[in-house]
Formats: sequence, structure tokens, C-alpha cells
Amino acid sequence: MRGLFAAMSRGARQFKTTDASDLTWAALLGQPSSKAGVAVNVETAMRVATVFACCRVLAEGIAQVPFNLYREEGESTKLAKDDPRFHLLAKRPNDFMTSFEFRETMMYHAVLTSNAFAYMGRGGQPAKNGLKPIVELIPIYSPVRVDVDQNWNITYWIEAPTGGAVSYTPDEIFHLRGPSWNGVVGMDAVKLARESIGLAIATEETHSRLFSNGARPGGVLTVEGSLSKESKEALKAKIAEQQEGLHNNWKTLVLDQNAKWTAMAMSGVDSQQLETRRFQIDEVCRAFRVFPQMVMHSDKTSTFASAEQFFIAHVTHSLLPWFKRWEERVELQILDNEDGLEAKFALAALMFGDAAQRSTYYQNALGGARGETAYLTRNEVRKIEASMLGISFNPVDGGDTVPMPTQTAPGQTKPPPIGGPDPKNPNTDPGTDT
Repeated sequence: MRGLFAAMSRGARQFKTTDASDLTWAALLGQPSSKAGVAVNVETAMRVATVFACCRVLAEGIAQVPFNLYREEGESTKLAKDDPRFHLLAKRPNDFMTSFEFRETMMYHAVLTSNAFAYMGRGGQPAKNGLKPIVELIPIYSPVRVDVDQNWNITYWIEAPTGGAVSYTPDEIFHLRGPSWNGVVGMDAVKLARESIGLAIATEETHSRLFSNGARPGGVLTVEGSLSKESKEALKAKIAEQQEGLHNNWKTLVLDQNAKWTAMAMSGVDSQQLETRRFQIDEVCRAFRVFPQMVMHSDKTSTFASAEQFFIAHVTHSLLPWFKRWEERVELQILDNEDGLEAKFALAALMFGDAAQRSTYYQNALGGARGETAYLTRNEVRKIEASMLGISFNPVDGGDTVPMPTQTAPGQTKPPPIGGPDPKNPNTDPGTDT
């Protein structure tokens, strides 16, 4: 290791960092205001419940699915457990994080800013490509700047805690991108959705202040004659003391000096606060490509009958693009595009239905009642079920053979019995109908 990552060696435990958005956290954590008059950056955006829910549903969706390394062996594909990178991806990317935690953290960065960076620590003897094997992946939380020269050589500049920046090559930085305009850095999602997020922040704050004022609008206080500046402030303070705040709801207002209080009527905009907030939930979900149902927001179109289809749509349209980004980026940077190796998410874990649905699926996979279209063996079914339930099913004798058809339609050829001719009628030709 080198530069600012030297502190992350196995002898030290100083936590590090990563960036996103217009290439630096400084730009994000400044005060770029939306038209709603509020600052929108990563920190303020995360305080919006819908933004946090969108990040969480995408991050946990990617993190909870097993992520394994496979090797092609002849006509079959098997887990490459003998490759050190299998453990790196599936179990422990570094000394202080699990695979779930690493992918979840990276996804929060990628969803909010379309860029997630991790330092690829290397060690041991150089491989065929001349690079030492990757031994750990460490998320970067410091500001990162990406430079591209005229020959398309990429350099990553990472801000050091003590000041200045350290340069790194693509062989040292794992870069997960979201939607990108130039193919080098992702387009900052928070910046692009600034107006939608800003209006959501402003609406929530307005609604909160309305209720802190007893869910009542302001009013006009009039008195006979004129008041000095000190008297105006004193009278205003008295009104606030007696009426503002939830603890003063419905209390009697007592005024002197012939003062009269005239409450202002609530405007149409004030009375539509809930409608505005509901609409902003949809707007924020659109920006992050998440179905509103997945952030616990539903309308009259959502029913229990349609819930399964919404979830399938979420996997297909929201999660699958991120799965592909992960798989292809890992194969490019961590596996170095080695032939015969591929990184794959076990998507079946997301489509794990109830017992009745699984039973029907397995029955069809074993060929159904007539065994005509079998494509799994009994031991394969037991292995799938065991992995999903987190328990152990031992293989059964004879369970590694794909079931053969048990019946045929008239005029069709029967397959020979597995045990040979019918022992009760040995003279019968097992391959033809009689």
C-alpha cells in the first residue's frame, strides 16, 4: 500500500473515505441552493425520508444477494472457491467489513452521486499481467478527482487528511459508475434531482412549522392608537408565549390595550400540503428509478394481487442495471477479463417465493407429472432449497440423474427403461409401443 492508504494496512485501523458527485464532496457539501430556497447536497438529501428509502432499497437489494466467482470447466460452470478473489467478493473484502457491508456502503455512494470508489490493495507475487494480486478492497470516503489526458489515460486524485492530493492509477482504484455522460464519471444524481429534493425539503419544513404553530396560520394584531417599537415587540412576544407551539393549542388568548386578533384564513396552497408531499415522493422515486411501492408509498393502483408484479418490476428495472454494473466492473478491474472466470449475483435469492410457488417451480423443473421437460435433478433441487433456507440437505442416492419421461402419447417412441426390459415380460421390445 502507499500514500494515504498506508494507514489502512493490517497494522493500523484508521478509517478512510470516498467521494461522488461533481468529483468532490466539497462541491456537494457547499450550499448550492434549489429554487425552493433550501440547500441540497448529499447530507441534506439523506434527511429526506424518500431519498433515504430509495438509497436503502437499492443498497440492501444489491448487498443481500450472494455475489460469487465462477469458473468454466468444460461444459459446466462451478464456484471458483480455490481463487482468493472468491473470498474477497463473497465473504470478506477487507479486515473490517463483510461483503454485505462493503456493497451496501458502495451502493449508497453510487446511488447518490453515481460514483463509488474503493482502493484495491495488492500484495504477494506478481501475476501473469505483472500486477500483484488484489488482497483487499477498501471504500474511499475522501474527495476524489478524476483526470483524463488526451490519450484517455485516467488518474485518480484523492485528497489526503493532512492536505494535498495523492495520485492513483486505475489498477489501484475500483470505480463503480452509475449513469454517465462521458463514460469516465457518473452524473451526480443529487445534483440532477436538486429541484425535486429541494421542494421535498421545503414542503416538509413548511408542514413542520405549520404544526409547531398549532396547525394554524398567522394573523393580524391591531390596537387603537400607535405603539412604540418596544411595545410592539412586547405584544408580539406575548402572543407568541400564549399561542405558539403545540403545548398552547386551544388555549384562551388574553390581550390588553384594546388589542384585537384577527386570524388569517388558510390558503389553498396551505391546505394542499399533503398532496404536495405525496407528489414529491413520486418525483424523488423517479429520479432514483425506484418504484414508489418499494419505499412504502402506495396509491389506489396498488393491491395485494399486484404486489408480486411490482416486486418483479423492481428487480428487473431498478436492481438489474446495478447488478450488471457490478458484475462487469468486477470482471474488468478485479478479474482482469480472465477467460473462464465470471462474477455473478445469485438473483434467485430475490425471487424466493412462498412454499406453494417453490413447490410448483420444482415440480416443473423435475419434469412435471410426466417428466417430459425435466432440466434439474433432485439433488440440484435440494441444493437450491438448502441454500435459500440456510440449512443443509444431504444428497440422495440416484438424485444426480435428470428424470426421464414416464409416459408417452400414442404413436410416440418410448425411452428404454432405466433398468432394461420389463422383467415381467422380457420378450417385449422396450423401445416401441405394442
